[in-house]
Amino acid sequence: MKILHVTECTGGGVLRAAVMAARAAPEHTHVLCSPLTADQAPDDFDEVRTLPESLVARILAVRREVRSIAPDVVFAHSSWAGIYTRALPSPVPIVYQPHCYVFEDPARPAALRVAYRLVETALAPRSTVTVALTPHEAALARSTGAVDVEHVPNAATVSRPASSGAGELAPRRTVVMVGRISPQKDPGLFAEIARRTRALDPSITFRWIGDGDAEQRNELEAAGVQVTGWVGDADLVDLLGGAALYVHTAAYEGFPLSVLDAAALRVPTVVRAIAATAHTRLASFDDAAQAVHIIRRALDDPDARATILALTCELEESMNPEEHRESLARTYDQAVSAARRPGTPGRPRRAIILHGYSAANRGDGLLVELALDIVRSALGEDVEITVAANHPDSFHGMGVRVLDSGLRRTGYRRAYLKTLRHLGDFDLVVGVGGGYLRFGHLVESLKAGLIHGPQLFAAARTKAPTVYLPQSIGPLRLGSRPAMRRLLRSVDVVFARDDRTVAELALPNVVRTSDLALGEITSDGRDAARLTPDAAPILSVRHVDGGIPAPLADLARRMGTFDGYVQSTAGKNDDRPAMASMHPRTTLGFDDLMVPSDDGGVRVIVAVRMHAALMALKAGHYVIHLSYERKGFAAFADLGLAEFVHNVRRFDPALVQRQVTALLEDEDERRRYDALLVGATSQYASRSAEVASAVAALVPATVVAP
Repeated sequence: MKILHVTECTGGGVLRAAVMAARAAPEHTHVLCSPLTADQAPDDFDEVRTLPESLVARILAVRREVRSIAPDVVFAHSSWAGIYTRALPSPVPIVYQPHCYVFEDPARPAALRVAYRLVETALAPRSTVTVALTPHEAALARSTGAVDVEHVPNAATVSRPASSGAGELAPRRTVVMVGRISPQKDPGLFAEIARRTRALDPSITFRWIGDGDAEQRNELEAAGVQVTGWVGDADLVDLLGGAALYVHTAAYEGFPLSVLDAAALRVPTVVRAIAATAHTRLASFDDAAQAVHIIRRALDDPDARATILALTCELEESMNPEEHRESLARTYDQAVSAARRPGTPGRPRRAIILHGYSAANRGDGLLVELALDIVRSALGEDVEITVAANHPDSFHGMGVRVLDSGLRRTGYRRAYLKTLRHLGDFDLVVGVGGGYLRFGHLVESLKAGLIHGPQLFAAARTKAPTVYLPQSIGPLRLGSRPAMRRLLRSVDVVFARDDRTVAELALPNVVRTSDLALGEITSDGRDAARLTPDAAPILSVRHVDGGIPAPLADLARRMGTFDGYVQSTAGKNDDRPAMASMHPRTTLGFDDLMVPSDDGGVRVIVAVRMHAALMALKAGHYVIHLSYERKGFAAFADLGLAEFVHNVRRFDPALVQRQVTALLEDEDERRRYDALLVGATSQYASRSAEVASAVAALVPATVVAP
């Protein structure tokens, strides 16, 4: 097998990892493509190809080398190499190893981290296999849309000299860190630890092995840290092996080779408490003060130092050369076999949409229709789509296969359970948007768990690409939050349509966006002068908490004459009894209100159901929303209409009546309403486009031929 290794790094852990990969499989031919020339590159590669300077030139150069060398596998080491190898379609399988995701860097601005994540998400479908060093990195990989993720544990790149003792603890007082001087390694924290420690005990020496940013190097040296610059393997063994303690300060990592090198050299190791090392039992610290305490105790107390060393040596049980070799071999086999896997050529693509409810609830029906549009856009018009729905009959006629996902007296349908067990047979798994994952009280929790729980569990465990379209998830009471976070963490991308959902879940794969229905709303053609002559407002209601809230009944009395509109007639969500109890002048049908027409006037509408409000906005009406859940407040804020949404349980009826009257009687107020909507249009339209692009990016455009 011929393997083309691509990296932009000329030193540090990434290049050492590429060398280690070549050494782990000497039976294969290894070609290095990097900025290094043949006389600069390590001797572990059979051939060396040199990359040019610019980004575009490197992308094109990699494509030329792939055609020239004809490797069996391309191995991309680190994020930039991931761009060089995946920016253009590749005729051979690609193994991508990020060596930590830069979007995890807490020091970078949030907007920049989002941009990095979007790049990774866009390129993930072109990775045949993604290599993850830890369970945490594997979860991050899946959150970007990576489908085949292989855990390949790192191993030490050095070994103890034969003459060294069996881990004896010499009375040395040097603290060492190894790595590139860069924000990721947080040399500022190491400098602060050095200053604080030496202020208490000047006999302790601090040393940084490596080089990098000149300004940060100066900061280290100003704190009394000795900076060695880059060193060869022999000097690394001497400098690291002669340390009393290894302290790793990186803010984020894949998994640091230097920690494993320290373990191999029997140097007690202390690490910053970050996600990459959370699965280990290494001694750790959260801040400089804790680090200073651990360092002083380790250097002054032989028993404490021995305990730290024992925990350090545990790493070699699961992170060793043998495990590394075997995992790499599996990765190469997986990449080559994936290239031969039946895919798009020869069979139509297949997708499944989970969590459908009923098209008789026009809001839920709309979300399924929008999901179908996104799936067809991503996979082509000939895609075969299955919809799992609680009221399956309501979705017939949509050109899809419908599964009954309801819990009946005899249990779940056998075909439904079989489909959930085999979600991996689909090219894409989509959770329809909505607010069905709610655990506010016992009955609501039972409904969510029994109806939607099996679908979420199946989506979390499948290897097929998974995306949950814009959701409002929560409240997560009654102990449900840990379980929901565990399951949703395994979904590749979860789009949230409100900030409270993002905050409650606090997961790296949750992305804030807008409700899909907002993408259907346009400010084009709105006419503040085209109000229906009879000027009667419209009220659309539903039962909330089992009845009509007192403020809503008060508002109906204040409005006097009004027309009604029913949004849902599905099962227990049938709004007809609630609407009838309000005694409207007449109850309008969908075609009367929601289908725009040239001769039809616009109306002023007060709506309780969010999608009734959004569909009315799409039809050109002026809408005030009385929301019973977080989703409504987020949607109207995204629309620029935050002042026109109120809590249905405790709003001021007099205020809402004044808003209704102003919209009915004042054309300038309607023009102001339109201006607010126009101002927000570009933002929510771009968010809808981002959702569609992210879904398309989850699915490879082509399947590589063997």
